[in-house]
Amino acid sequence: EHSETSSSSLGPAVTLQRSRARTILSNSCCRARFHAEWQRCLRMRSKFELSALKGSPTFNLLAAWHTYGIWLAATYTICLMGNFLLSWYVAWYKAVPVADGPVGKFPFLSFFMIFLRSWLLVHTTAEFVRFCSNLAREAWNLDTFGGYRRALLGLSRLEMEANIP
Repeated sequence: EHSETSSSSLGPAVTLQRSRARTILSNSCCRARFHAEWQRCLRMRSKFELSALKGSPTFNLLAAWHTYGIWLAATYTICLMGNFLLSWYVAWYKAVPVADGPVGKFPFLSFFMIFLRSWLLVHTTAEFVRFCSNLAREAWNLDTFGGYRRALLGLSRLEMEANIP
């Protein structure tokens, strides 16, 4: 048995033999109401289907919010890629000799370095934007993180290739 001791400035210490929760639930009326409420919740939960979420306003709002956030991330990445490419090529045109000179003075190494960086950046950005488009499409599914898990595990290549227009 659990006992509590409480004292106040108005009277002597009182020792309770039961906790407050057990005392309240020992009342048959409260216990019956609690049991009835618990059974009602179980009945409601057993009738609930995941497909009922598909048309709910909360699901649509969350899916639209996630789609918007993913679209913002993809747009930001594309803008950042454009900024990098522009800055790299401005730096390249500063390094290129203006006058017609011998071919031996042409900076082949910096040209190929900028070309390789640009190629890697474009391909990485394209993969990221394709991944974002798959996530945005998946935000409207009921199992929203299934594709994300497959992508993290490297199992979504066929799915991504099938979605290429």
